[in-house]
Formats: sequence, C-alpha cells, structure tokens
Amino acid sequence: MLRVENLVLRNRHLKSFISVNDYRSLAQWIFRVYPSKAISQIAVRDNFGIEHVAQASPEQTESSRIYKISRFTIYLNVQNSTDLAKIQKSIAPLLKFAEVKLQELDLIGKRNRQSAVNEAELRLQAQKFKREKMQLRHFNRERLKLLARFSHDLKTPLSMLTLPLESIILSGEGISPKIRARLEKMKFALYSILHSLASALDLTASELSHFKSHRSIQNFSELLVSICSMYDIVFESYGMRLNVSVEPNIYFSLDPLQIEKVINNLLNNALKHNMPGQSVEVLLTCDANRRILLRITDNGLGTIASTGNLLKTTKSGVFASTGLGLGIVREIVKNHQGKFYFSSKPGVGSTVELHFSKAAKPSKKSLPKLGLYHTLHEVELLSSERSQLSRKHKI
Repeated sequence: MLRVENLVLRNRHLKSFISVNDYRSLAQWIFRVYPSKAISQIAVRDNFGIEHVAQASPEQTESSRIYKISRFTIYLNVQNSTDLAKIQKSIAPLLKFAEVKLQELDLIGKRNRQSAVNEAELRLQAQKFKREKMQLRHFNRERLKLLARFSHDLKTPLSMLTLPLESIILSGEGISPKIRARLEKMKFALYSILHSLASALDLTASELSHFKSHRSIQNFSELLVSICSMYDIVFESYGMRLNVSVEPNIYFSLDPLQIEKVINNLLNNALKHNMPGQSVEVLLTCDANRRILLRITDNGLGTIASTGNLLKTTKSGVFASTGLGLGIVREIVKNHQGKFYFSSKPGVGSTVELHFSKAAKPSKKSLPKLGLYHTLHEVELLSSERSQLSRKHKI
C-alpha cells in the first residue's frame, strides 16, 4: 500500500500500474483507481499531441465540464463548480503520480522510434553494402577474365618460340660462346615469362572456379617419389638436401596434373626460401583411418606472414616467382576436398601440411604412366636459374 498525499494506492493498484505499457492503458488504470460516476472520459496525450482515450460505460458518456492538468484531460458530467473543485482536488494527486508512468512511456516511445530508425538505417546500409559487394565481385570477375584472356593470348606465341630456340642452342653450329650465353639468357627469360603466365592462368582459374578436374585413382606415393627424384639434382646444385619419407602404395582419387602443380609449387617455395647447407623434409603417410598427410618442412628463412596466402621471393631478380604459389595450392587442395595448413617463423623455417580425407583402394585396371611435363619444365627452369645465378656471382 502507498499513500500519495490524501490518496491511498493498494497493492493491486501498484501491480497493475507496473504492467501499464501504453497511453490508453494508463487512462484505463486511472479509471480503475478512481471509479467515479462523475467522470465520463479520461484522455492521455502522448508527446506527439495524440490523445488516447478511455471512457466509462455508454450511459455515462455525457460531459459538461473539462478538467485539464499536464497532459491529462478529464471529461466530467458535473453541474456545479463545487462538485468540480472537489473532484479536481481528489484526483490531482493521482494524476501527479501517473505522470511518472507518462514520462516512462515517453522514454520507451523515444527508444522504440530510435530503434526503428536505426534498424531502417541498418537495412539501407546492408542493401548498399550488398549492391557494392555484387558490383565489386562482378568487376573482379571481369578483370580476372581479361587477365586470363591476355595471359592465354600471350602464352601461345611465346610457347612457339621455345622449340626453335632450344634447337639453335643444342645444334651449336657456328655459334660463339658469347652468343650462346646470350641465347641461354633469352631462354631463361622466356621460360620465366611462360612460368608467370601459367601461374596467372592457374590463379584466374581458381578465382573463377574454372579448374577442370580430371580425377582418377592414382598411386600418390609413386607420383610424389617420381617428382622428388627429379628435384634431387636441383636441390643438390643449390647445396641443399631433399629428404623424402614416403609410405608406399597410398592410392588417392586425384587429378594428376593439378596435384603435380601442387607438389612443384611446394618444392619450389621450400627451395627458394632455404639456405645452402640446409635440408627440406618431405613426408607422406596414411593413418589407420585412411587419412592422408603430406608435410613439407624446411629450416630456412621462413616468412613474416604466417597466413599462407602468398609467398614472396627472398631475393629480387634471382628467382622467377610470381608469389602466387600457395594461393593456387590452396584452391587445388580445396577442389580435392582436402585441407591446407601453413605455418612459418622468420629464421626458423616453414611447414606446409595437406590433409586429404580418405585413401582409395587400388584400382585393378592398369594406370597410365604420367608424363610429369610440368615437373620437367619446372626443373629445367630452376636449372636455368641456377646457371644464371652462377654466372652473376661468378661461381
């Protein structure tokens, strides 16, 4: 029970007062607390000036007097001023108490309006962001398509130059050592450009989701050993060791050309971010649940960023690298339902892990022998790079 001046509010009135949640409910609450046949209507005005009315029974709707206090309007059916003054005096404390709820409703209304405005602004911003994102995605796709067309158109005529150039260098008839060295330099530059164009085409294919996968069950162990054996002499020429530990006869549904690119990219990065006298560890295993793990670890320079998105060359002008290798690797592994992990610390080295879900059972059909042309090209390019580096530093 609460006493406000000469007004007594019982517990049930206070409980119902707490549950009032709009202006009309407040007018109805005043009716319940102050039941008087002299009152026909009670109106509560919100902060927009709109009146919310609660009225008595139809037979009491006649009103001859109006009493206003604050934002409350009381419609009375009294005939003389004495009765009017009496009602004003008795209801004034109740209206004063009701102003507390009136202020609360104003704040709630203001908060709801602000919330509605904020939600509308958020919707507009979200729509704007979505439009801009779609425009940016469209622009990016068009740019990648242009890069793909340009790279393809440039790669075709340059590829046609490699065979005549190789023939001239190999024949050696009437060519002085000075001219031969220049031709070797041209060959190296040509292979470097073709390598960059191939990386650009792979990148655009991965970004545009245009990787064409031709998967079949292959002996992953034999493929990895064959590629690593071709890289042995390259690592040896750079004064490094390539240690290979491969569990035999791990079969896996893969695209040989794409996986060959993956292994080449990883071995290239391990070579180019390592130092003479160091080693690179290659491990391929399959656990009891037939999950395949390929790990390539070096203890070389490492990289500053460990996100695995891109790797940059360690020495400008020495290696022909676009820095796109790991990005392409990740997309190819993703297309094989695998997972890609990369960690690196400056001065400690880098580790790349590829996880593939399950090994496949060996196929009874004889598997075609893989040409490994991409690896041959990469090894030849690295050998040319080694020759250029030797001449540059007069090794």
